[in-house]
Amino acid sequence: MSGSCNSEDLPILFNNLKLIPFTACAAFCSKFPVEKNSGFWGFSIFLAAMIAILLIASVLDFVLEKNNIESSGSMLKILFCFSIWSNSEVILSVKEQKVGFIKSMDSIRFLSMLWVVTGHTFTFLIPPDTLKSLSNFTNSYWNHLILNAFFSVDTFFLLSGTVVAYLFFKQKPTKSQISSPMTWILFYVHRFLRLTPPYMIFIGFYVVYGQYVQGPFSASQFNTLLPGIQTCQSYWWKNLLYMNNMGDAETACYAPSWYLAVDTQLYLIAPIILIGLCFSSLIGSIIAVIGCVASVVTVYILYSTYDLPADFFGNGNTNLLYDMIYHKPWIRCPPYFMGLLVGYFLAKFGSQKVKIPWILAIFGWILAFGLGIACMFCTYDYDKGVKWSIFARATYYNFSRIAWSFFVSWVIIANHMGWGGPIDNFMSHTIWQPLGRLSYCVYIVHFFTLFWFLNISDHSIHFYSTFQVFIYYAVPACLLSYIFAFFWSSLFEIPILKLEKMMIEGLMGRTKKNQEVENQGLENENSLEEDNSGSSERLITL
Repeated sequence: MSGSCNSEDLPILFNNLKLIPFTACAAFCSKFPVEKNSGFWGFSIFLAAMIAILLIASVLDFVLEKNNIESSGSMLKILFCFSIWSNSEVILSVKEQKVGFIKSMDSIRFLSMLWVVTGHTFTFLIPPDTLKSLSNFTNSYWNHLILNAFFSVDTFFLLSGTVVAYLFFKQKPTKSQISSPMTWILFYVHRFLRLTPPYMIFIGFYVVYGQYVQGPFSASQFNTLLPGIQTCQSYWWKNLLYMNNMGDAETACYAPSWYLAVDTQLYLIAPIILIGLCFSSLIGSIIAVIGCVASVVTVYILYSTYDLPADFFGNGNTNLLYDMIYHKPWIRCPPYFMGLLVGYFLAKFGSQKVKIPWILAIFGWILAFGLGIACMFCTYDYDKGVKWSIFARATYYNFSRIAWSFFVSWVIIANHMGWGGPIDNFMSHTIWQPLGRLSYCVYIVHFFTLFWFLNISDHSIHFYSTFQVFIYYAVPACLLSYIFAFFWSSLFEIPILKLEKMMIEGLMGRTKKNQEVENQGLENENSLEEDNSGSSERLITL
């Protein structure tokens, strides 16, 4: 096409040719100029400065370690927080699981993260370079593994609640600690410091450099990245306050970040259940059950009012499903509350390694997998076009999430208690540890990385089969996301954790009181390097 033609000329030319019985309304260019403004130069200078600090710290750290010279001085210790030489050891270390590990947690995170990336990859299939093969996508039984990738999010909510409760109760907090305002101040401050720097710095990265992600795929997606960037420029503050899931969808910055908002909002109310469990397991459990029942009732009310669908592919008003249901904490809370109970159970009884008859363990696994399979495949007829009543749709949406949470809860508990056999051996292998530690940053960067990866080609996604898209697009995008996340974590995640630890030690000193406060949720050096239950809070918040 001649360079003199623009996006306004192409629809006119296309409609005059009349080769295809379609009318072109607009044309989207695969390449367009982007002006480098003050924001671009400011963020680029900041990023260059951080990389320079990383390189200097890494070289000094390497030289001192090789010459067996011990570092001294506060400034040098602060500098070494940014050393990729030592930070990579924190991320990539593979060690034998100690007492206190939540077994199989890292493997569940990685497999769920792969499921998330795969699900987002398939959302970009529309429009592909051929529509014929996609027209029957919901008719394939096995494609429901992709269509129901939404359960991966419920898995992460369950894991998040599990880790919060486990970290809290394994320290055996006293009543004086529970009643201390400082405990809860640090409970929330730690959370904010832990999540916000890598998250918000990436939002800046996305706004500044997202405009340069150009290509045929972006054009086929109507250049949707550009209005998304403009939204972030206006509403980034909602992400900073973790309320970007509230309000109109047009004000939501960076699509996957809704999860961080919901998870943080659930974290804010988690102490209600935690305190209840401290005084009585019955009281805490009743509070959690009341929260789940309230959520279930709310779903029934919303479905009857707005005629919502069971998922995004069957009958019902799909336009409102995201805004009314999908992004709201009062709907998403049951898996999180169940996770709090699982974490409490593991902290109280996990070290006892209760033995049960092997036949009972096998029955538990069969029942758990039966629940998981039913959740994923019982919408087969519905997605093919069979009409479900409002009550049936609401019932499925409510109890499929709860049943899925029971399935994942059994996997966690059974593996941790030693009831998993070969499944436990596979899922609790130490090889999963580095992949698990990176999950938080992978979640942050994967959507942008996927968009960039799909624009490398000179055409939009070609759909031949589900397996082909998974192998050629989803797996490479996931691999690239982990590589990107490794550097992002080394630069903006691990250093913040180390600086936070140094700050707390400097303010409060290495006293018994300091240790008690840190036990309420501040990850010490061992939890960073060795304890997956301690580091998992940061990576589960996807």
